[in-house]
Amino acid sequence: MGQYYNNYPLVLLSGWNGWGEHDSIDAKGQFPYWNFFTSGDLIAHLEEKGFEVFHPSLGPWNSGWDRACILWAYLFGGRVDYGKVHAEKYGHARYGRTYPGVLKDLGQEGPHKKINIFGHSFGGPTVKEIANLFVNGSEEERAGTPADELSPLFEGGHGNLIHSAHTLSGVNNGTALASMFGKRGAKIFYDVLLGINTVIGDTPLMRGVDLMTQQWGIMPEVEDITGWNWRSPFAKAAEIRNYNRNDGFDHVMHEMQVEVVQTEINPNQKEGDTVLRPACGRHHQRSRQFRHPGPQDEPDGVRRRTGHVGHDPHPGTPHPEVCSGTRGRVLGAVGPERRLRQPEGSVRSHRCSAGRRHLGHGFLQARHLVQHAGGKP
Repeated sequence: MGQYYNNYPLVLLSGWNGWGEHDSIDAKGQFPYWNFFTSGDLIAHLEEKGFEVFHPSLGPWNSGWDRACILWAYLFGGRVDYGKVHAEKYGHARYGRTYPGVLKDLGQEGPHKKINIFGHSFGGPTVKEIANLFVNGSEEERAGTPADELSPLFEGGHGNLIHSAHTLSGVNNGTALASMFGKRGAKIFYDVLLGINTVIGDTPLMRGVDLMTQQWGIMPEVEDITGWNWRSPFAKAAEIRNYNRNDGFDHVMHEMQVEVVQTEINPNQKEGDTVLRPACGRHHQRSRQFRHPGPQDEPDGVRRRTGHVGHDPHPGTPHPEVCSGTRGRVLGAVGPERRLRQPEGSVRSHRCSAGRRHLGHGFLQARHLVQHAGGKP
């Protein structure tokens, strides 16, 4: 491959209603998520450049926490552990499916020492939750789970596994569309969606896109589906009510509502001393806990980039961020230095939250941000 500062694996996470490599519509090339509505094949392009690329299926309707737990098992192998305390608190099964592990040697010296993570749309909040859990783990889980049962994810101290974290048109501070539904509207909406899931959940249609609601008891594992077993939409009414009793955390629609994100999610996601998140993009909303680093806490004098697309607020100052704005124009690195001077083990994130949140824009950002993750000089 070309001259890059690193060639760590790239992990691409889909958004709400998205799919991944384990879903047949993606695996067979019918509707690949990472070049949907765009020309060319992003995954093939990256692999041509010599990158290892993974785009796991995390469930189109799973919460940020549940997605993070699935990703941990997907990377290291083993059975998904959603956490003893979490499962009891939110009312679903503690354990999920078992994965063989695609990067069992993650963290060891060599090409798998770290990963670069990219999240599109709701994949953005997923990246935030992953970074939070990798760095800090979960105090609740550590306090409420026997030590010999505790998942390593909840122990924390794994921030050094993430070289960079990027969000592409991420709904990192919520979206007005989700807020428009309100609590009652979100429940009705998911009554309908999960009712449809109940009808088709035990049929081969789930091989196309696995809705991955097994932890809620709404559908079986795909490999256990043996025929066209259509069900009444009310067959899992109790399980759907159980899902919908959560009107904040662990309900994907609520996790995209501005008021929930600002009061329940962002304040509980702690950065830790090793997490650095420079700002970029246009129409970007700031959150209190996941703040932009200011001049007082930026390492080695690296200053942040804010403002509109194409505008350089600090002419002549190194700005390592590379992203595309609402018109797909690229913000290249400015100044003599193109690589972010970051401490070893820190998490670097482009929290791009541009006005036009759609697939095409997210993929334009992906093409350029992937180049930055590799640090091409």
